[in-house]
Amino acid sequence: MKYKSISVDQWRQFREVSLQLHPNLTILTGPNGSGKSTLLSLLELSMELPYREPYLATPVNDSKSGKTGYSLSTLFSRFNPFKRKENAPQSSGHEIGTLEYDDGSTARIMAQGSNALQYQVHLDPMQSVSGFKIASHRALPRYQAVQSLPVSGIRPKDAFDYFAQSQSHYTRGDRYHRQGKTIQNPVAPMKETLIGFAAFGADNVHLKAIPELVGLYDRFQDLLLALLPDEIGFQRLEVRSPEIVVVSRTGEFPIDSASGGLMSLIQTAWQIFLFTEAYGEEATVLVDEPENHLHPSLQRDFLGNLVRAFPKVQFIVATHSPFVITSVKESRVYALRYSGLSDSSPQDHSAVTAQEIDFVSKARTADKILDEVLGVSVTLPTWAERDLTRITQKFEEAEISESSIEELRRDLRAVGLIEFLPEAIGRIARD
Repeated sequence: MKYKSISVDQWRQFREVSLQLHPNLTILTGPNGSGKSTLLSLLELSMELPYREPYLATPVNDSKSGKTGYSLSTLFSRFNPFKRKENAPQSSGHEIGTLEYDDGSTARIMAQGSNALQYQVHLDPMQSVSGFKIASHRALPRYQAVQSLPVSGIRPKDAFDYFAQSQSHYTRGDRYHRQGKTIQNPVAPMKETLIGFAAFGADNVHLKAIPELVGLYDRFQDLLLALLPDEIGFQRLEVRSPEIVVVSRTGEFPIDSASGGLMSLIQTAWQIFLFTEAYGEEATVLVDEPENHLHPSLQRDFLGNLVRAFPKVQFIVATHSPFVITSVKESRVYALRYSGLSDSSPQDHSAVTAQEIDFVSKARTADKILDEVLGVSVTLPTWAERDLTRITQKFEEAEISESSIEELRRDLRAVGLIEFLPEAIGRIARD
């Protein structure tokens, strides 16, 4: 089961947000504090987690009684703790939104109603989605030697849990202890697992392969070859016990000394690879700020490569990067932006709404919207640039006439680039 839509109404900074989620890729963008990560956390409610961070209410004071209470949103009166009538029962929860799934089922998003600083949000009824979230902070390399290797190897499910636990502890700033070992960061479990895949995933004259591990090492290498941009020059991983060495066109180096950008790409690929091997290809992956540590050219290419490498995965991505936003044509893109609290409210009281951005049929309009939301100019998407170049090249040898202009107009309209007619004519004239 995957997500079909999410709506949030009058909670925290949200006025009214309704998103129809693409089966392959949905991208959320907007300024800091607009709620992108919060929406990912609401979607994550359908996924199995050992622990969920509570949400924080806002302390408020009642000017009449002098009492202190807590509000789930100071923008909306329904959360005012002092407006509840005396002797009225304490509410067990507030409905703040709805999740809809691709099998037709729905779940209400409920916020705990107790008057306290910390509160939880849950689904009613609980629905389960196979997937996980990749947080915005990826572990940077910090050398730790492989201390031991289980003789039975590590299966993909255990390997995913091993990495996820070490990643969670690393993010919180504490150490992860497993089977008598202290794990400093997630790179060490990844090395340990990869060496196990290589050692126990193929027969040799002295040792029979473990069936569940057969081919995993080679499949992960093939994934990296398809996923990593050509400019990185990646060729293969080699086990030089007890280390993993990256072999590239520009040299060889231990994986622990990989750059932050390369390590971010490898760790993202590693988590999705393990999860889909363990639980199946039909999964949902939430990704918060995939652009972290990446050069703009890597930001532009990586998400498209990821969608092609995992065609059955539903990706929902939160990002600030214009290069990520415009990188994949077959997607839905939403801009979270502040607007008046109501149609008649003054602008000094604003809340977040969502606006879908249509790059396919209205690329120029979409560019203007993102310029307003992000505060920077957005380059023409790479797929749109390819279409524009292909169409203009068709007319390079032709004489510019009324009929050729009309044909050019039809070709541009067919791919959603009619707003770029002046630029197309300019390119043809220059050539």
